[in-house]
Amino acid sequence: MEQDSGFRILRKNNVAIPRHVESIFNELNLNGLRLLSNVDPADLNLIETGVKELLAGDDYLATSISQDEDRKTMFGPFFWKKPKTFKFTAGDKKAIEVMVGVAKQLVSEMKLVPRVQQKPGILLHNIELIVMDW
Repeated sequence: MEQDSGFRILRKNNVAIPRHVESIFNELNLNGLRLLSNVDPADLNLIETGVKELLAGDDYLATSISQDEDRKTMFGPFFWKKPKTFKFTAGDKKAIEVMVGVAKQLVSEMKLVPRVQQKPGILLHNIELIVMDW
């Protein structure tokens, strides 16, 4: 499954996701639906710290997002010129709250893959073959 599948599913469920919020979450590997469903308000401080320390670091800025348009996509309209001072806005926080709520609802409706159960083995030329029941 591709990297942004959690966001794609949320958009299909009419969740408006600010472009920079999606970019930040993707860069910090917070992009699966189950991961998104487990983000809580305390995590936002950790994410902001990750943005300031990792994504706004001089090396990362120089190599990964050196163009103005890329910085706008990553840090949003308020912080693209000064990413080391990044904070989620009230609107970002509300959008994240909605994302998390819808992700939780979707995850609660998902079926889990059943545990693999091992059947008794079969001997064939002194080699035991294990039959797996999916």
